[in-house]
Amino acid sequence: MRVAIVGCGRVAEYHARFIAATPGAELVAVADARLDNARRLAKQYADVAVYQSLTDLLSGTAIDVLHVTTPPAGHASQALAAIARGAHVLVEKPVALAPADAEQIYRCAAEKGVSICPNFIQLFHPRMREADAMIASGRLGSIRHCECYLGVDLNMRELTEARRLHWSYELPGGVLQNYITHPLYLVQRWIGEARQVHVAARSFGNLPQGLTDHLDVLIEGEGGTASLTLSFATRPAPYYVKVYGENGTVTVDFDALSVMVDGPSALPRSVDRATVNLRRGVRLSRWAFRNVREHLLGRLVPYHGLGVLIPKFYDGIQTGKPAPVPPELALAVSRSEHQVLSRAGKVRLDLTARPSRQATVRRAERVLVTGATGFVGREVVRQLVDQGYYVRALSRPLGHIEALEGAGVEIVFGDLRDKPTIARAVEGMDVVVHVGAAVRGSDSFMRASAVGGTANLAEAAARNGVKRVIYMSSLSVYDYLRMRNGELVSATSPLEERPADRGGYSAAKREAEDVATSALGQALPAWTILRPSVIFGPDRDPVSAAGPRIGRWLLSFGGSRHRLRLVHVADVARAVVLAIQQPVSAGKVYTVSHPDTIRIKEFVQHLGSRVDSRPLRVVYLPYWVAACGVLALWVLGRLRNRPVGWNRRRLAYLFRDVRVDSSAIAGDLGWRPAADLRSQLIDCVDRK
Repeated sequence: MRVAIVGCGRVAEYHARFIAATPGAELVAVADARLDNARRLAKQYADVAVYQSLTDLLSGTAIDVLHVTTPPAGHASQALAAIARGAHVLVEKPVALAPADAEQIYRCAAEKGVSICPNFIQLFHPRMREADAMIASGRLGSIRHCECYLGVDLNMRELTEARRLHWSYELPGGVLQNYITHPLYLVQRWIGEARQVHVAARSFGNLPQGLTDHLDVLIEGEGGTASLTLSFATRPAPYYVKVYGENGTVTVDFDALSVMVDGPSALPRSVDRATVNLRRGVRLSRWAFRNVREHLLGRLVPYHGLGVLIPKFYDGIQTGKPAPVPPELALAVSRSEHQVLSRAGKVRLDLTARPSRQATVRRAERVLVTGATGFVGREVVRQLVDQGYYVRALSRPLGHIEALEGAGVEIVFGDLRDKPTIARAVEGMDVVVHVGAAVRGSDSFMRASAVGGTANLAEAAARNGVKRVIYMSSLSVYDYLRMRNGELVSATSPLEERPADRGGYSAAKREAEDVATSALGQALPAWTILRPSVIFGPDRDPVSAAGPRIGRWLLSFGGSRHRLRLVHVADVARAVVLAIQQPVSAGKVYTVSHPDTIRIKEFVQHLGSRVDSRPLRVVYLPYWVAACGVLALWVLGRLRNRPVGWNRRRLAYLFRDVRVDSSAIAGDLGWRPAADLRSQLIDCVDRK
């Protein structure tokens, strides 16, 4: 079996892995519009031809099977091209974007005598196959109803770190169309063709611009009914299917990797109620031990169902058996997808620029704010509008722009990593407030956003005659290993010498700091750097400033007398406004923090009872315990030849008990916090 792959993204890597593991199959060619993607995949295997298009692949290499793993917009045309050459096709879901295209694929395949199979991966998951065997045995009797819940956390790197809007948001049915296939095939496997489809679409605000983020669907099928939920708005995000028969139920939990069967009990009802949870607990414990054993033996692998489907598909091709996924199911699912998505509410983002609707503009300076949808950026925009500035806000495509639209400011969409976007955003601006920077994600993403973004903005500002740039930095740029407890941090304190040892975010901010400080000496644009301490406010859990919290438990780095470095978001935004208005700030660096201090113990006493009705419990992690843990990790890493991210520099940043000197910004600009720190903290909790 000579096999090729078109589309060499993340999913293709699993296809290639399972192809290589299938006896009698050989990966002979790959194609991708981005040659670097195709070459990266091909180099992992021997004698694989590389092409930039499917047309070139089909002309240059003889194949028996094509795996289509491109974005869905290309599925229909690519499948049809392969069919025309007499190749069998395994296609990622959805088969096509429209039912008519799916029907054409199957019709042409029948005419050519080739096999088509969609990757309905969860039908072939080992746990699902165990449930299938249970149902086939007749133990549950006739199937009456099916239920499926698919929760998806969209905070995955391929979506959040895309330079432009990820293709899944540009599908006709939006990002919903990239996932709705799974619950549909899991229930229609049992109830068949949908006769009626009822859809309830909701937006809970997890997606921007009021996009639907929660779907409840009720299907009346030929063989029963089904209810399914696709949600991006629930945490944790469950994934299960439950089949109801006349004599019991079977539930497959794809996260817990368990199969639970429940049937009529022979026990008296009172006894059954008293013991049912105990019996279920025993069964779940058995699954837990089984999963641990299979994990240790290497039997639990990602995309496990694909590893079952591929050999079955190939075997069917060679023996003349039907495809593992019946055409009737594939086409029924395609038609149901269309019905569901046509009633799914708002599914597409509008990324056209929003013109200004500001009611009052009293000042001549026009201000661009990057990172305008973030915690600090929103407050900066609000205060600038209140001060009468014309504001242009730069937002990433997935930014929540509701507050910006309410303020009436001009909104443009783009990414700091994209030079042309930044150049257009800066045009016609007098002042740039640069708040934007990725605070989470991969190290490469945070670095490209912070360092590359600041460099792009500096270049665009210089070319477009911008007068002022206010750059939002962080206290994370300092070298805490060279400080002592009780020391005052100021603009002249030493900066981190080895930023790579501090983790992705700190390293990115430190390198971006070099870009900003190199611009301080120039006349135009005149730069001002603000280095705020830990920022809190009404839209952020204030307790998180003291350390990570799980429920009522708070982990604090240091003892009960450790001081917190805090500043209110409104005070940070006010520092930005003052820096714009007062020329004396040009070419200067200011540390910004509330002059009041509060120790961990007092912090918890003041806020603990207000955060939760139950008292907040604190676990104090002493420095010596953390240092011993880091040493143990370092030794283990050396033994396993794996680097360890924790080190003395990261510990110093967390544990060093220092204060922040804000006297320079107070003296030059007259900056003062709006209220005492304790009042601000209490107000923040009460408003939350």
